Amino acid sequence: MKTFKLRKKLAALTAVCLAVVLSAFPVCAADSEAEDITGLVENIVPDLSEIPLSTTAPSAAETKITISFRLGDSTLKINGADVTVATPFEENGTTLVPLRVITEAFGAKVDWNDADQSITLTCGDTTINLQIDSAAAEINGESKTLPLAPRLVNDTTMVPLRFITENFGAAVSYDEKTEAVLVEKTVAEDAAVDDYSSILRNSDKEYTGDSYYGWKMKSSRGLDVALRTFDGRLTALTGADDSRLAISVSDKGNSSDDEIFSAVKSKTNGITVAREDAGKDLNGNSCLTVEGRTSSSRILLKAVICGDKVFSVYASAPTDSESNDLIGLAESFAAGAKNFSDACDLSEVKDGKRHYENKKVGVSMDLPADWRDLSDSNVENDLCFSNMSASNKNYSMINIAVQSKNNVGSAEKWAQKDYELNKSEVNPDCAKFSGGLESGTLADCPTFYYTYEITYEKDGSTDTTRDVFFEKGEYVYNIAFRTADGDLSGMDGIISSIQVDELDFGKVGSLLVKYPEDDYTKYTAPENVTFSAPSGRMVINTGDAVMTASSTSSITVGAVRDFQAVNMAKRLYESYGGQLDGFKKISEPVYKGVGGRTGYYSSFSYIDKSGYKYVREIFVTNINSICVIVESDVKYESMGERAKEIFEKAVESLALADA
Repeated sequence: MKTFKLRKKLAALTAVCLAVVLSAFPVCAADSEAEDITGLVENIVPDLSEIPLSTTAPSAAETKITISFRLGDSTLKINGADVTVATPFEENGTTLVPLRVITEAFGAKVDWNDADQSITLTCGDTTINLQIDSAAAEINGESKTLPLAPRLVNDTTMVPLRFITENFGAAVSYDEKTEAVLVEKTVAEDAAVDDYSSILRNSDKEYTGDSYYGWKMKSSRGLDVALRTFDGRLTALTGADDSRLAISVSDKGNSSDDEIFSAVKSKTNGITVAREDAGKDLNGNSCLTVEGRTSSSRILLKAVICGDKVFSVYASAPTDSESNDLIGLAESFAAGAKNFSDACDLSEVKDGKRHYENKKVGVSMDLPADWRDLSDSNVENDLCFSNMSASNKNYSMINIAVQSKNNVGSAEKWAQKDYELNKSEVNPDCAKFSGGLESGTLADCPTFYYTYEITYEKDGSTDTTRDVFFEKGEYVYNIAFRTADGDLSGMDGIISSIQVDELDFGKVGSLLVKYPEDDYTKYTAPENVTFSAPSGRMVINTGDAVMTASSTSSITVGAVRDFQAVNMAKRLYESYGGQLDGFKKISEPVYKGVGGRTGYYSSFSYIDKSGYKYVREIFVTNINSICVIVESDVKYESMGERAKEIFEKAVESLALADA
């Protein structure tokens, strides 16, 4: 995995500072510390506008299960196909169908115990235990009473349709005029949101919650789960009347209670506030509740600080809503709960792990419960997972990239290219690479892999990354394992759990892994000066200069008329020496050639606000009457051949747009 691609995940919200010096030229620093990002109090309150409303139409990534028939007919339609079975019948308002209907429609697994005539049905995470001629049943170990007992009719097992299918997450409708029965269920390919919704609809528990994070609130059967992230840190519920409720869990980091509550209050700007209460929740945690309204909605926002976590609840309901009282549910929210016997538990953590499965790329694995899915949902063949947080300095990370053989050739070719690219991107004084590609096995596939370490000047800490490449069918996989404590053995449990299914090229098609910095984009700086820099970077235009930045480097170009390059070079160098921490001279301004141009070049190192060492290179030249300044800031550990190439390319590409 290219080093840049690993680091770009940490820089999704990279903080970039620009200070204008000498009225024209910026001092820039790209600060990539993840802990500075995850602790921001501005991000603790979920944005309800991002929460999708419930929909009955399946998306392209969903499949629909259907059963349709008329009472008295022995031919049913199951997922569009005609199936002849023992005739379903109705008794005392309950429809009984052959067990085969359930197994064929839902793909449920059936275990039959002849000794006691008991049946165990398993579909996804739901297990139903039944017994012939008994109305007693169990759903995931919880006792239930059937409306009608299963029975044997002419050696055919007949079971109650609605009870079983609804507990498998399906909706059942009946048309009295035509005596037609319709069973429908929409199944998401990856995030099975419908399964969460069915759990809520079929639960008679007083509360809904998450035992892993320890939160609970009052339940309501009329709600759907519109969104729940893999790590459970965001859960969004919707009602039939466009009511919305979001619960988010974030790390408190170094933020004070006052800073957090101030951020929450800022979210209520622009609405009419009816009340604002600061106090304790049911479990004694500090909390703030703000209730208000707009012209069309009632709003309640609640923040609870419990240990090192901040729980935020944001509810919005139409003013004229007469259905689900999401405002009341939000009001009942409490953190730090210990007893979940009275709650419908949404947590999927088992033995400290969450199971991840992605059918689009055929990958599944077990991850520790505190890991997050940082993948971009718009990029299906590039996945990222990490346990980084405001309190975890020694975080680990896994990146998974997939491309088809028609684009990359083979695992060995991709591995060799990646090995060479990574070596070019790091400072050889800080990095230690394995001698070349090695052979191994992962997910029962032969692999090519290499390992490298990067030691940081700041504190002597070491990152270790192992890049693994293998083929499965028509596709090549790259899985990169990275740890900040230098010990990859801590990932052995994850590595051993990884499974890869062969993809159907006819359905999936061609996949290409394209690194953002493979291409260059032309940018326009002041005075119509144009330059080229790698594509896919953050771009900031201050009016005095244009900066393009990644997580570890930046290129900044400024320009001013009627100023001699030699004078500007000296003034910049002297100015920076007086204002940057840890300033250390590498080269004073000297007239030389860079990227095919001649001008005044200087360089020095400095320490950024997070304590990391950066190297700044400056090139000043005149194009006609315009003095152009090109600055490159690169994290010391990233001062490799690639950084030199980017700087020289920026200088070489300088031109006047109207020339």
